[in-house]
Amino acid sequence: MEDNMLWQVLYDQGFAERVHRLGFGGLTASECGKIGRIFSGKGKAEKGEKVEVEEVALEGLTISALKKQHMRERTRSLDNSLQVYSLTGVPFPPSTLWESRRREMRRWYRLVTTDPFARLWSVELAENYVGDISLYGIGQEIGNRFFFYVAANELRTKEFVMHVLSLWLKKMPLLKWQIKTIASPVFRYDEVMLEALAALGFHQTQIIQIGREPARILAYKILNS
Repeated sequence: MEDNMLWQVLYDQGFAERVHRLGFGGLTASECGKIGRIFSGKGKAEKGEKVEVEEVALEGLTISALKKQHMRERTRSLDNSLQVYSLTGVPFPPSTLWESRRREMRRWYRLVTTDPFARLWSVELAENYVGDISLYGIGQEIGNRFFFYVAANELRTKEFVMHVLSLWLKKMPLLKWQIKTIASPVFRYDEVMLEALAALGFHQTQIIQIGREPARILAYKILNS
């Protein structure tokens, strides 16, 4: 896996987690300034090439490479406090996103799809975008982490989350990517996600801070099929 200067800095500074959720709009102004100072005088930060991913489909459910055209729906989903909470740990969008969410989501897409330490998928039901899965930190100090963002509020149920993640865990070549254990950070009041992951066999290992908000880390051991 090739080094990527921008993403290496984001991981080293502890910002990659939040950037994968909301792009630079998920960081504070001072944190963005810190990144800017790191690259000051060094020219444009390198982002790398788009990373391709495996795809899977079953009975109207498709998990495929993250699509740019889905950014409009992802932007609209940020009007819902539950969706925003699942990304940030607070029930309202950061002020950096309030006036320009659609533009920021397009930037988010261009940024996260070039992370060489990550894989990203759109989740579609009957050809309609309903969420996305981000797997990141592959080979990095934070370890192999992922989160499933459910953008469709009516599908934010324990049963649907379990259905999608069970298929994803079984069909993706995680061991081929040298992933033996995988973990998901979940904010403490995201009961649907916590219950779904527990039912799939994930176990809490620690509590971390994502920005200023506490989140639980739930881990799962990948077994040979």
